[in-house]
Amino acid sequence: MNGNNFDVATALVALVGIVIGAILQYIFSRSTESLKQHQTLKAQSYVDFVKSLAGITIAQRHHNKGRELESTILLADSKARVAIYGSKSVIESIANFFSRYGEITSPESITSFIEIIQKMRSETLKKQEMVIDNYISILLVGPSDNR
Repeated sequence: MNGNNFDVATALVALVGIVIGAILQYIFSRSTESLKQHQTLKAQSYVDFVKSLAGITIAQRHHNKGRELESTILLADSKARVAIYGSKSVIESIANFFSRYGEITSPESITSFIEIIQKMRSETLKKQEMVIDNYISILLVGPSDNR
């Protein structure tokens, strides 16, 4: 009888260990998936914000009211998502940009816009690679002689 009790206890301990392991795996995988989803939503809101603000600037330069309206609608949507998914630092930078400038029309506003982008890059990229502000400016608003 002692041998049977030992076998039952061993099997029971093994079964409990398997159950606990499965529960922990489920909890951790859900947590990881939730974190991945949040990161994806954050990154997409950041991309849409940048795309919409750059789109407004380009549309204004070309006097395209239709594109300006489309980009303005996307901007409102992306700002709402940034307010939900964005970090405190990025939200504060965007708020400062809109309270001071509101649009990309001056060298100072371009600098502020690039500051926002650099913060977004540092949050969303796994490998931190510094990109010179001027390169980002050229990509998004064009060379300084074309402004």
